Order: sequence, then structure tokens, then C-alpha cells
Amino acid sequence: MLVEAVHVQLAHGRINDSVYLKNKIFTFRVAKKLEEKIQKGILVYSKDGQLVYVKNIISGRSEKEENEYTAIISKVFNEKPGVLPMRKGEEVPKIRFIKKNTIFEGLFLELKDKTLHKTKQKVYFKAPPTVYKKIGIGDIVIFSFKNKKYHVLIIQVYKPTEFDKKVSIFEPKFKPFFLKKVAKGFKKTDYITIPKEESIVIPEKNQQINRKRPFAIRKTSK
Repeated sequence: MLVEAVHVQLAHGRINDSVYLKNKIFTFRVAKKLEEKIQKGILVYSKDGQLVYVKNIISGRSEKEENEYTAIISKVFNEKPGVLPMRKGEEVPKIRFIKKNTIFEGLFLELKDKTLHKTKQKVYFKAPPTVYKKIGIGDIVIFSFKNKKYHVLIIQVYKPTEFDKKVSIFEPKFKPFFLKKVAKGFKKTDYITIPKEESIVIPEKNQQINRKRPFAIRKTSK
């Protein structure tokens, strides 16, 4: 099975909020296990982790023709997204996700030589509103659990209704900031924005001292 789909853009940089549909249409091949679940108007993940919106289903192609397409749909994210009507001045519709009780899946990161390395150990956690409204896939959160600090790379987001894993779900204590995924590396970002009049001015000399190299993520060779 083949589908025509468009990539989506996160409205506020996080996956549990509104998204915009992009205009350029791409053709994807659907993994065999998902063919019965695929329909128009759902949100799915491609094999490389991109979130896309299915606009049309293409049928009648031979298996040889289908195999020519290397981009593959590998997972259903939301079967019944609510598409809001366009407002005046908007060029694309929005799809709004449920925000409450979001469950995050992450990989523990190990700090070696000032560099964060991926491990294979996964963790599942919930977050308070001040946190989950800011974070999304690709971001790194820092939290403590049983008096130990952890860095975790978010790799997936679930609604409670689609979460069927038999694992423990933690509600850790988060640090006041996280590492936001940006074009080149990560940017330290506070969960709560401090108004200018309340912010502390740091002397230029101290700013030079406090500058640190951005974290990079590398896979461990275990």
C-alpha cells in the first residue's frame, strides 16, 4: 500500500500541541502490519521518525512498484485527530492533541568527557503542565529520582489511550530547565520565562566565564 502524505510543523515546538500541515505532498510505502489501520486523515510516523498526515491512499500498484518507494510509514500516532477550521489569515488547518496525562518515552543519557551518550535503557514518565507544555520529541530533560540526577532524551510521546506497555511510569522532580533541540545541537531553555524587570544582569566578564560548549549526543559502542 502507498499513501500520499504531508509533513506537519509543530505550532509551538512540542508534539502534544497544535500542528500545521505543510503543502508539499510525498509518497510513502506502508508497512505490512499497518495496512489495515491506515486511512485518510490520520497522523502517522515514518520510519525515520517524521510525523506526517495522510491525505490520500493509493491502490492498484504492484508490489514491485510499491517497493520502489523507500520512505516507509511505520507507526500510527493518532487515528482520530480533530481538524480545526481555518481562521482568517491562516493558510493551513490545525490538528489539536490532548495535553493531559501525556506519557513520555525517553532514553537515559550517560555523561562522559562532557558529552552525553545514548544508552539503550528506556524510561517512561509524566510531567506537570509547566513541563509538558514546553517539551517534545528530540528534547533532553533533566530530572532527579531518589536523589539521583538523570539526563533523558525524549524519543516518543503517547496519549494514555494508546499506551499499552506494561512498564512503570514515573513522575520525577524536574530541574527548572531543559535542553531544547535546535538546528545545531541543543539550547538550554527555562520552563518558566522570567520577566525582564525580574531578570538578573550578569556582568560581561562573568558571561565569558559561564559560557559552555553545547552538548552533543553520541551512541555508545556497547
